[in-house]
Amino acid sequence: MWKLTIEDDQAKRTVVHLVRDDYSVGRAEANAIRLTERNISRNHARLERRGEAWALTDIRSYNGCYINGQRVADTQELVHGDLIQVGDYRLIVEDDSRITAQDRAGETIPASRTTPSLGVSVDRLVVLVGPSPGTEHPLAQKRLLVGRGEECDISINHQSVSRVHAEITPVSDGRYEIADKNSANGVRVNGVELPRSFVDSRDVIELGDVVLKLIVAGDTYMPGMDESQLIAASAAARRREAEESLIPVSSTSLAIKISVGVAVLAVVAVLIGVSLTRRTTNELISTPDDVVEASARTLAEARQLLKQGNIRGAQQKAGEIPLGSAARSSPDFRAIQAAYADHLFDLADKATHPADKRAFYDEIARTPSIDSARRQRANDRLNTLSAEAVDIADLPRAVVRSPSPSSSLQAPKKPAQASDFGEQDEPRPKPAASTEKPKSSEPTTLVRENPFDEP
Repeated sequence: MWKLTIEDDQAKRTVVHLVRDDYSVGRAEANAIRLTERNISRNHARLERRGEAWALTDIRSYNGCYINGQRVADTQELVHGDLIQVGDYRLIVEDDSRITAQDRAGETIPASRTTPSLGVSVDRLVVLVGPSPGTEHPLAQKRLLVGRGEECDISINHQSVSRVHAEITPVSDGRYEIADKNSANGVRVNGVELPRSFVDSRDVIELGDVVLKLIVAGDTYMPGMDESQLIAASAAARRREAEESLIPVSSTSLAIKISVGVAVLAVVAVLIGVSLTRRTTNELISTPDDVVEASARTLAEARQLLKQGNIRGAQQKAGEIPLGSAARSSPDFRAIQAAYADHLFDLADKATHPADKRAFYDEIARTPSIDSARRQRANDRLNTLSAEAVDIADLPRAVVRSPSPSSSLQAPKKPAQASDFGEQDEPRPKPAASTEKPKSSEPTTLVRENPFDEP
């Protein structure tokens, strides 16, 4: 039977036995395998059984899926022992029938590995930066020498590593002590140079330009791309600094020294000017951390309101996020705006009066945070309503009738003629004031629903 071991960034593990034919993976609650970290898309990937094996499909996720360090473009078949990286999670695919007794007992462990270890029952050092990144060096329950020389227990062939660089000694389960053996480039633990230090699980050890990471027994680890690139850039910067400090200047003539000094001063002045300009620009356009955190909290509250069914409240809460904030570009913000627009469309469909429909469509069309497709659909429906409406100029004009009692009580016995609406129906002069109260009064407007109804 196949199984999937899920490990988060805190090294907590969950085992899923793959008994179904497919599993959806993502942050949404409807997924069969739900991963809740923010760098997981709502619908991130899908695992599907294909005969006796499995395949992984990336569903256009934002952060992608990686199999053994390589990003998945569309669909890729899986084999026993493949390591899948999804956001902060590591998923190990294993076939129980291919795990031998020796693998389970951890009896056969090579001196070094070039692929991620699975189910290894010993502690080891993983090479992040240096010769053969990803290589693993097992640690035994005894003192080990680390260096470039052949006499060392852990041999790392790199020019920045001394012949005997350091000594590592087990202290307790998963904890070791590392000591510098008078190396040329020293030992750093988590970026701090120390002659002697204790190291625990996932601590980073630097021997010159070589970077190692301590991984304890039973813990699976694949170096992330961002982590390796960042460490490599840091090591390269330190190497350049060391090389520049070794440039000989004793043979340089006085004139060249002066020229070099002037050039250096000019470059420094330019760099200072650029730095000040960039700092001023960044201060103008950057978003303070507290504003970013406030936007994230506001978006979380809006998302909670949407989950509770309060669509209008969620849209109003999301509207409190400042313009230009990165939160307004997040999928959650767009989902809230889309839900609000669909809610207004639903209300417009249920409305019976054209004025109510027009109000809902107008609200959608005038809200810039709603996507352009929905705003265009609202504009199209507004145009349809306008085409179905009757212009006031097309309505017939009411006939001005005589205020005499006899004429006011008579209704026309024939259909209205075109002459009834001609220019001769001008308002008549107002009659002289009379003490007798008229029996009927004319309406204040010339437009009625039916111009032939009795007043």
